[in-house]
Amino acid sequence: MTFDRVPVRLKLTFWYSAAVIGVLALYAAVVFAAFERDMRGQLDVLLDEDVEHVAAEAQSGGADPMSEIDEWAEVWSGGRLLYQSDVARHTALPVPSNPAPSEPRTVALTSGHYMRTRAAAEVVRGAPAVVRVAIGEDAVRKQLATLLWIMGLGVPIAAVLAAFGGYHLARRALTPMNAMAERAEAIRADRLHERLPVQNPGDEIGRLAVVINQLLARLEQSFAQMQRFTSDASHELRTPLTAIQTVGEVGLRASKAEAGYRETIGSMLEEVGRLSRLVDAMLMLSRADAGRIPVNREDTSLTALVDDVAQQLGVLAEEKHQGIVVKGAPNVRAHVDPVILRMAIVNLVDNAIRYSPDATNVEIDVSGSADAVRVDVRDHGPGIAVEHQRRLFERFYRADEARSRQTGGSGLGLSIARWAVEAHAGRLDVSSQPGAGSVFSITLPR
Repeated sequence: MTFDRVPVRLKLTFWYSAAVIGVLALYAAVVFAAFERDMRGQLDVLLDEDVEHVAAEAQSGGADPMSEIDEWAEVWSGGRLLYQSDVARHTALPVPSNPAPSEPRTVALTSGHYMRTRAAAEVVRGAPAVVRVAIGEDAVRKQLATLLWIMGLGVPIAAVLAAFGGYHLARRALTPMNAMAERAEAIRADRLHERLPVQNPGDEIGRLAVVINQLLARLEQSFAQMQRFTSDASHELRTPLTAIQTVGEVGLRASKAEAGYRETIGSMLEEVGRLSRLVDAMLMLSRADAGRIPVNREDTSLTALVDDVAQQLGVLAEEKHQGIVVKGAPNVRAHVDPVILRMAIVNLVDNAIRYSPDATNVEIDVSGSADAVRVDVRDHGPGIAVEHQRRLFERFYRADEARSRQTGGSGLGLSIARWAVEAHAGRLDVSSQPGAGSVFSITLPR
């Protein structure tokens, strides 16, 4: 099994233990080095004191000035040994032919013992000399060995304790993850309303659970919208198909003249046209959801675009004795895709014409500022109740089901308009009161 397949609990235990062992090993090395330096420093201080003592005794004269010296000591001058203590006579150290001053160093004896030596330049009886002293180092080495043994034994014990504690901590830390995993395994497409348990939303695991719950909420909403869209689409497609079938069956049962058959075929073609428009709208929204409709921005005159839409839909308005009034700044420009934005404006103006009474005006106001441009479409229709406004842009949603069908709406126009506006990072808002008409506002950043 590779390390990538090792459970997270064991990985955390391993890395925690490795970190603890590393820190302890580094700490032990630093402590050992400091202790060793301190112990050898104390020996070096004693060596300096012995040098001064031996030099003073040799300077005092006498037949055997070293008789009072209990340490290892020698006095050399001109390459010749002048004085030597009794300890030095019985413990031989490597002696160069011409001893010179040297810093403290450790010397290994043939007997297996160690001594710390130092040679210093002094003046003895008016002549330059080299005083050489030594101190046994075995006691220091024994203390260092004992310390090293204690540390060497303590680090493995600490590693075992660290592994045990790390496993326990990892187990406690990952317990919420196990609960989340068990709950997540039980969530199916028909149980998206369930959520993962959140023990502490302030820590990382709690934050992960909150994010996953938010994802589940979005999935639940998307599934609900998809189911509603499928149901609504089936219903909308069934209506014209049923009408076509009914008209066709009636036409086959009755014997009619040519004019009657023409009327029947005309009715069928009208339903086919409605069906085609509905399918086209559904396909366009499907492509928009998949991100397959590119937005090709270019510098565009919104005023000219609105004038063109007003001229195009003017025929529909004339049938209801309505007028389309365009007002606002003379030349408002923006960096947009004129084809896509045109769909939004066409749908809004078409809705305004459908729901406005006869002999009224549909007003389009184009304005701009340094930060944004705005297109307001105002009608004088019955208005929209507050409870319907927040769902107005949902697909196939109708505030007035019967009236929408009479006017030929499919419930997709405002959804297309919202997509077209949001494709430009804009916003589509509605302001309406029952009996006072409605204003649909397109706001686009510069």
